[in-house]
Amino acid sequence: MNYITVEQFMGLPEEIRKVFIDWWQPKMHDLFLAKLGEIGDLKCCIGDKYTLEQITQNKGVNKFPLFRLDQLWEFISTRYKHIGVNNYSPTIEHYEWNVKLFKSMKQLEPDIEVTEKDLLQAFWEAAVLVAKEKVRG
Repeated sequence: MNYITVEQFMGLPEEIRKVFIDWWQPKMHDLFLAKLGEIGDLKCCIGDKYTLEQITQNKGVNKFPLFRLDQLWEFISTRYKHIGVNNYSPTIEHYEWNVKLFKSMKQLEPDIEVTEKDLLQAFWEAAVLVAKEKVRG
């Protein structure tokens, strides 16, 4: 999958979701979840100007982003200008992705470090940690 799941976003505490919603500036082709009450949930893509205007005006009100990797990178880079990404193979069967976030290039140790088997999941986990950091102040 090339975007986070509905369960991942909606499973976050409300104050963390709010950090992401406040940051999100909807653009053409962004993916989002529309919660339609009794009808259910619908995964959508912003494909025209009318939808873009509606999502921009009503984001967070039953409309929630389903972020792609590039959006997570952009979110993280609002607080961390130095992002290191490597993949390696701890076993011959699979690769793991390592994402390190630094506030300064002079640091030897990262402020945040995440390792996952999937690059999108590594960035999602790092982005959630950044959002939690923002909530804590």
